[in-house]
Amino acid sequence: MLRKKRWIFLLLVVLIGIGVVILRWPPAIAPGSYLLAPIGGSYTDAPTPDLARELVGASEKNLTDLLLQLQKASVDERLRGVVLRITPLDLPLAQLQELRGAVGRLRDAGKHVIAWVMGEDFSGNGEYYLASAADQVYFSENSLLPLIGLRSSHIFLGGMWDKLDVDMQVEQVKEYKTFGDFLVRKTMSDAHREMANSILDNLNTQLLRDIAESRRLTPDDVQRLIDAPTLIPDDFQQAGLIDGMPYFDDLLDSLKGPDGAVAKTVLLDTYRRVKPTSLGLMQGPKVAVVFGIGGITTGQSGWNAMGTTMGADTLTEAIDAAAKNEAIKAIVLRVDSPGGSALASDLIWHAVARAKRAKPVIVSMSGAAASGGYYIAAGATKIVAQPATITGSIGIVVSHANVQGLLTKLGINSETLHRGQYARLFSNMQSWTPEERQQVERVTEALYQTFTRKVAAGRSLDVEAVDRIGRGRVWTGEQAKELGLVDHLGGMDTAIQLAKEAVGIAPGESVTLVYYPKPQGLLTTLLERFILRSAVPLPLPQPLQDMVAHLIPFMDAPRGPLLMLPALPRFR
Repeated sequence: MLRKKRWIFLLLVVLIGIGVVILRWPPAIAPGSYLLAPIGGSYTDAPTPDLARELVGASEKNLTDLLLQLQKASVDERLRGVVLRITPLDLPLAQLQELRGAVGRLRDAGKHVIAWVMGEDFSGNGEYYLASAADQVYFSENSLLPLIGLRSSHIFLGGMWDKLDVDMQVEQVKEYKTFGDFLVRKTMSDAHREMANSILDNLNTQLLRDIAESRRLTPDDVQRLIDAPTLIPDDFQQAGLIDGMPYFDDLLDSLKGPDGAVAKTVLLDTYRRVKPTSLGLMQGPKVAVVFGIGGITTGQSGWNAMGTTMGADTLTEAIDAAAKNEAIKAIVLRVDSPGGSALASDLIWHAVARAKRAKPVIVSMSGAAASGGYYIAAGATKIVAQPATITGSIGIVVSHANVQGLLTKLGINSETLHRGQYARLFSNMQSWTPEERQQVERVTEALYQTFTRKVAAGRSLDVEAVDRIGRGRVWTGEQAKELGLVDHLGGMDTAIQLAKEAVGIAPGESVTLVYYPKPQGLLTTLLERFILRSAVPLPLPQPLQDMVAHLIPFMDAPRGPLLMLPALPRFR
């Protein structure tokens, strides 16, 4: 029996070894081939998948990995071009800009880039925005991908609490910190409306400008096409927005190789086996890329049913390790966060400031780096954001719910005994008295002063200037650059170039990217893959999905003062 178990164990080892070899064996690619790159759904900002995640087939789509594959394709002389097969996307505009930048670098390298788009869910803004960066754009004939402009919806829970007999109270600093409005108001405040319109106007300007530049139109031309409206593929073709409506197989058959025959194609999953070093990439001096993703909490980073949390302990350990590693020349901190715990944000800020004394720290902002997400970036050497990154939101919010009325409705009674005048300050069985609210105001104002002071120090601004552009107000990356909150517009590629420049590495010289925090072990990956991510989300109407998505970071955060972003605009 023991001998039989040994044979089984050896067989498993051999099978795993064969699997590793298959996963790592470089493919043969014919000269003049086209890379087929499917792009759809949502993507996470995270290190490229390690072997453990490859073996178990990690389910999330990885933006870092996709960008790496497109970067490889841009320098791979065997590839004539890339075909982007775009299906419905759920990405913020900033991540779409990251991908458009990669498409632009492919074209600059002389690659032929084709976008073929299909979809039927009546959301075409993001899909067409990305596709428009290609040399040619094609739609599937019966696709429903209308280009009808942007919208932002804002939900208010204030009317719900009366029905539940819950007294929800909020203290927020300052008037633009509208996460508190989401919790307690029934309608949009004047400050909220002003801010939301400003963001929507700026995002719309970027949408029109980028599409117009790609398709040789003017922004006014694009706005007229949106207002026409441009609904069906025929509308797109007549307007010159697309180049045809072939079926995908017919499109591939039309691609020609060097000998005039139908070009060979290589699948993205196969192309991942091409080592970057074989193409002159990911070698040379080392630059650390530290990922700070998700709602900010104390303790360790982790997962929940909705995604990642950014634990202060995990991130500070990663930043410290990169700072102490003498082989690492510079650090790029990739941030995608709506904020969270004020305490955790400050701990991460301190780690960034400490690391900056040892080597340059360049922040690369993804879809959002706001409130606590901006706090942790404020102490860096340089900050890079996409024009559409959602950032700023320099402010504080504290919420408090008195659920005594709800419990009474349910037949539950409670009594609270206390010692000390303010012992019941955060009891869920009573509302704040005027005197208690004054104490909460004192806490939030002190935290706001700390926030503005640290932003002022990091950005070489005076505190009064930070207060004028702070006050909880959210900005796009483009607006933030004009205000001095951001240094450069661009993506990870721009941040890495700035890191190289800061330490004297030539612009054209390759660097080795070292990812932090270090990958999880195989057991943790298996648990995450098969347990934590096995739940199927309920099919909720879009407004309820938006509300749940907005509440998740709030529910993940600890009780107490929060640096939280109000609702993110959806780019659909």
